[in-house]
Amino acid sequence: MTISIGHVEDQGRFNIIGGQVTLWGTIRAVHQHTMDDVQARITRIAEHLADAYGATAETAFLQPVPPVDNTPAWLRAGLPTLRRVAGESHVIEMPPGLGYDDVSVFVKKYGGLYLILGVQDTEFADGQLRPQEGGRGLAFNHNPAFYADDATLGTGVRLLTHVAVDHLAGLLEPVDQPEKTANHIAM
Repeated sequence: MTISIGHVEDQGRFNIIGGQVTLWGTIRAVHQHTMDDVQARITRIAEHLADAYGATAETAFLQPVPPVDNTPAWLRAGLPTLRRVAGESHVIEMPPGLGYDDVSVFVKKYGGLYLILGVQDTEFADGQLRPQEGGRGLAFNHNPAFYADDATLGTGVRLLTHVAVDHLAGLLEPVDQPEKTANHIAM
């Protein structure tokens, strides 16, 4: 779980505390029950802290995006194709992480498979994603240092096309409605 405050609005001046301060940020959690607990704690902390100083606090969670949870049946169905196309050593099952995307709403409702396509100078060693020696480093999205190697886009298109064709040809294991969470896939 992570809480990030990325923007602070204060209606005062550089040397005067304003009458109202607004904090904007995000909360990310691997499981929805953790998200619910963190939101309750933030509300309680904000209200109690404000009350301790004779003020009031109001909290609002404006974008209810659930964690990205791959559907296990989709994972089982897609893995053989992904391994065939990318190569066995290039497909790594990872535990769920804090990556968030609006696609999680659709995956939760209809089922799906969320892939992480390696687009930076990295390698997977000893269970860890690490920057390659002499590369440009490792920076996750929403970071000013983030970059993507455009050469990897062809791999992503090839993977998704093969999964779609295999599905349409009936070569994938049939997929029913969404189940509980499964691992994420990194390539």
